[in-house]
Amino acid sequence: MWFAFGFITVSGFFIYFSQKKINARWKGKLASSNGVPYQFDITKTKIKSTAFIRIGIDAKDGYDFLFKEESWIDRIFKYIGLSVEYQVDDKEFDDLIYVASDNAFFHQQITDKIEITDAVVQISKIVATFNCSLKEIRSQGGQLWVRVKTKEGFEKNNSNSLYSEVVSQLSKISDALVELPENPHEFLKDPFVFKAALILALSTALFVNGMIQLLRIEVIEVPFTIDVSNLALDSVLIGSIIILILIASSVLLLRRSARAHLIIIELILVGYLGAVSTSFAELRDINMELDNSKGTPHQVNILNKTSTRGRSSSSYYVYVPNWNGKSGSIKVEVSSGLYNNVSVGNQLLFVQKKGYLSYRWVESIEKIE
Repeated sequence: MWFAFGFITVSGFFIYFSQKKINARWKGKLASSNGVPYQFDITKTKIKSTAFIRIGIDAKDGYDFLFKEESWIDRIFKYIGLSVEYQVDDKEFDDLIYVASDNAFFHQQITDKIEITDAVVQISKIVATFNCSLKEIRSQGGQLWVRVKTKEGFEKNNSNSLYSEVVSQLSKISDALVELPENPHEFLKDPFVFKAALILALSTALFVNGMIQLLRIEVIEVPFTIDVSNLALDSVLIGSIIILILIASSVLLLRRSARAHLIIIELILVGYLGAVSTSFAELRDINMELDNSKGTPHQVNILNKTSTRGRSSSSYYVYVPNWNGKSGSIKVEVSSGLYNNVSVGNQLLFVQKKGYLSYRWVESIEKIE
């Protein structure tokens, strides 16, 4: 049954993304700059002039951290006390960079390692000269990388220069990490990273599952729901409850960590859409699959028919009178086989059911010979 499949896919995506969040290592194209091997990859976006670029090198394992450019949102959450950021007492670094890490041992070490803080500031300045914005500088699992977002005016021909200058600064950070002592409490290196990874994994799992389920619903013509608006309103309500629970959990588990507000923002922007779309698909499937009511047949005449052609597929529709006591006609998507087998004036038989959750739905459509 589809509704059970939905729970299974959410669980599967949760396990997958948990592993991805905890172990964020990645592989890209191999290159070299001044004898230093590095990797890079480019992810294009729907906005023509925008892309995400990652540039990374191998580095000492055992020091996981995340630096990002500090935003006004970061400052607001620090001001209200939900998030707490470590300060290295370097004004330029502290004003420019947000330390999204709760590794206390690492904090102690970088305070006196100006090679690291200087290189981080330089990377921020370098990417700006290439019309890019710094998204993160991250070290995890023996890999150190920079992720930037290109802006309008970015010249692709200058990519190699960008890579070379960034790799030069990453090498300085890597060399400085080698000089740092080993963490005597490796298992306590960051008390919040595992909790944050699990919450983000659930948020991403809900989003990916929701999008896949909506696509599945979209491509299947029959069965379909009549009371879509009621279904959508209930989905928004349930999705909101789910996200509020996750936000409350984040506040409880991550309060006064450097990551708290970053997790909450992603829950609002990504998790909420996933919770609503997943709720929509699950409610729809439960409503249909647990419905034992007797179907009510409705005979209607075809008033008109039309089709649309996309890049890779076509959609087929018929217009019929609204058989539920409302005036006007409704547009119903049908299969290509049924569309090609009927003409205006022919009759169709719609079998409608009440729904287990009281969302009326159409079980089948047939041509009346």
